[in-house]
Parts: sequence; C-alpha cells; structure tokens
Amino acid sequence: MSGAPKHSWPPKDGWRTVEEISDWLGVTRSWALPRIQAGKWQPETRSDPRWPTRGRRCYSPACQIALKRQRDKYPPIGDWYALARAAEELGCNKVWIIKRMGKPEYRLPKLAKRTDTNGHVTYALSPNAFLKLQRLRDEFAPVSLGTCSEIARRTGRHPKTVRRRLKQGKSAGSYLTDHGRSSGHYDLSDALTLVEADSYPPAGDWLTAYRMATVLGRDYKWVTVRLRRPRYDQLKQMRLDDNARPRWHWPPLVFNELKLESNSLRDLAPCARGPISVLSSVPGLCAANKSTRRFTTPH
Repeated sequence: MSGAPKHSWPPKDGWRTVEEISDWLGVTRSWALPRIQAGKWQPETRSDPRWPTRGRRCYSPACQIALKRQRDKYPPIGDWYALARAAEELGCNKVWIIKRMGKPEYRLPKLAKRTDTNGHVTYALSPNAFLKLQRLRDEFAPVSLGTCSEIARRTGRHPKTVRRRLKQGKSAGSYLTDHGRSSGHYDLSDALTLVEADSYPPAGDWLTAYRMATVLGRDYKWVTVRLRRPRYDQLKQMRLDDNARPRWHWPPLVFNELKLESNSLRDLAPCARGPISVLSSVPGLCAANKSTRRFTTPH
C-alpha cells in the first residue's frame, strides 16, 4: 500500500518527531520547526501503534545534531537580563538602553546574544551592566518622575486623556533627564492627582445628542442637524456621562425647544407615519414618509 509506514515505532536509529526533538533540546516547538524547514530537512514516516495507518513524521539524527549546534551557538542566558526584562524593571524603553550600551562615555559593554529558556536567541546584558544602568536612571531620571505612558498605566486612563488633562492643569513637563535633553517627564505625585481628579463636571440634568434623540423618539441625525445651530452650539459643554466619560452635553433649555419643535411637526402631520420632512410644516405640501416611501397630504 502506497504511503504506508516503512519503519516500526519506537525507532532504534535515533529518529525523532518535532515534539521529541523539542523536549530533548529543551526548546519549544515554535523554535525547532522553522529551523528544520530552513535547513530543508525531509522527514520520514514511521509507524506507531497508536496511529497504525497514519504513522508519525520523524527527522534524522543529523537534523537533530544541526539543531543542537544552533542552540549551543550562544550560551544560555543564566543570570543575565534580557533586553525586554531589563527595560521593564528599569521603567524605561528599549531604545534608552540600546543608546547607552557600548558607548565609551557610559563605560558599558555591548549587548550580547544569549539563548533564553525557550531556546530563542535574544539580546541580553550582564548583571554588572544592569546595575550601572540603574545608577544612570537614578541620576538622570529620578524615580519621582514619570512619562505619560507610565501615568496612563498607573491610572488606567488613555494616554490622550492623560496629555489633555496635564495640559489643562498646566503641568510643566520639561525636565533635564538625559544630558541636558528635555523630555516629557512629569512629577508623579502632582500628575497622578491631576489625572485622577474629574476635570469635567457631572452631567446632571444636561443631555447628550443621543439621549435627546432617544427621549424625543427622533432620528439621531434629526437632532444633530438642529444642534449645529449657532445658538445651540454656544451652549454645549463637555461633561461626564453615566460611564464617567467626557461627552458634549446641552442644557435643558435646548432640549425643551427641540421638544416643542418635534411636537409641532407631529401636530401638523398627524396622518404621516414614521419620520416626516420639514416640508410637512407648510400647509398644502406633501410630506415624504421615509418608512413607506409614500407621500401623504396633511388634512
């Protein structure tokens, strides 16, 4: 039968599957499989009592030795710090570390390639270099300072919301944090208090455009077109809705006027079903019914 397994399981000549190779090397399958495909190693089908008709795809010992050499090309990471881990513990980004590694003025060695616990090759720095970076951070960027991203992470707010509230509070963000270069760092104690405070008043009896459309039973576009009038546009204010999000709100005066206008249009065209046109307010003209696509004449 074509395609039948040629060898028995378990193999005695050292052939292994991708999963067994990963366990033997102590790496993940996602690390081993791309390197097998890059080396163009062809598998062979071996029979297995658990899958008598399908078998298992195994790779030769030569393929396994080649993968082991790739894994051992770089030493294990050990007590060294991966670049992502160092950036997280230092509270800075990766670019800040990369710009200082290998520079004579900082007296720091270059980043070295190491193999992590998953078998992936990553850039890492020694414990001694990590301690020097800690001293540089404490010297040029005190712990009491933080960027907009850090403030957003601590408060759970969006970075745009943080920048807007810091700007409204006129919080100065220029600090000499890196050899005379000014960056967007803010005093954490003042910034956290400013961002967490509600800079907008609660909605109260003010209404949003969507809320007006719901209460009036009108289309959202019908309400927004009338709210663009200059007199109404000057009365709107940014307030917090029920979900504590800033939204444009209008006072009850605007809502009452729109309610009178909506009721007057309904009184002028009682026979028209659904949303009616503004033309229905003129006697003798036909109003287009959007739901039925017909024309009705007010009686």
